[in-house]
Amino acid sequence: MPAGPGDAIYRILVTVSTLKEPRGQGWFATRTAPTVVILLALAILGGTIFLASRFFRESIREHIIRRDANVLYSLWLEHTFKEPIDEGLADLAETPADQLEAVLELTKLSPLSGTLGIRLFDATGNFVTALPINVSDAHLAPADLNELKNFKPLSRFLPSVRLPDLSPAQLSDDLRTIRPLLEITVPLHPKAERRLLGIAQFLLEGESLAAELAALDRTLFAQMLMAAVGSSIIVGIVLGLAFYQLQRVNRLLVERTTNLLKANQELTWAAKASAIGAVTSHLIHGLKNPLSGLQNFMVNRKPESRPASDTEW
Repeated sequence: MPAGPGDAIYRILVTVSTLKEPRGQGWFATRTAPTVVILLALAILGGTIFLASRFFRESIREHIIRRDANVLYSLWLEHTFKEPIDEGLADLAETPADQLEAVLELTKLSPLSGTLGIRLFDATGNFVTALPINVSDAHLAPADLNELKNFKPLSRFLPSVRLPDLSPAQLSDDLRTIRPLLEITVPLHPKAERRLLGIAQFLLEGESLAAELAALDRTLFAQMLMAAVGSSIIVGIVLGLAFYQLQRVNRLLVERTTNLLKANQELTWAAKASAIGAVTSHLIHGLKNPLSGLQNFMVNRKPESRPASDTEW
């Protein structure tokens, strides 16, 4: 007997339910998947916060390191391009000796302290002289020289520098031979002229700057930790509630699908029973007329009148 429409619908629903939740993956779909998704979201969030904090850390550190260079250069511009306070700065000469004297005058006016030495370079970046004289020679990198020729001061923080390398005459028995150093390089040009005459490099103690950068790192780490913990709690709660609602809807859907499958199975059984009843009724109707004729024949036929050669018998 060909399958009815109810049987076809039943097979389709069974196939869809099998594809939706394959054998052996139901536990993964209901237990492990939410945990994996939440952990992945927290990892992405933590990585984003970490990268953002690193970006802001580098930006703030660069601003702090360049701050003193901007202070020195601004002080130089203030006393050479405006009404000067000191005549030595205003009458900057082109000789290295006069330039060194003007730079020394600038250190007296500068609010920065802890100057370990000064290097003087010419306009092409060649080393000229240093003060004190035991400060080691140095050279300017081409990239730094290009920045200085564009009248941009440079600042570089060196976390640890051996003082004997900086100053060969430094006593080797000094207990603090390794110190942080701030290296500030300032372009020198005369009053009201954009013509580079020389370059001054200031070597400053970097202990206060190192302490400031360390405090900045601690503050940023604490803020990053609080942001990561707070946002992780919020994201975890939101995702947990979302998965709870999703699992609740999924359970309701499974329950309704199960009820639909049961109802469809009962409908299939009813359809099959109805088909069997129809076939039975057809067979009974087909047998009813021959049986009635045979019954009438047997009732109306008398046995004594039956000849031996009667073909109807």
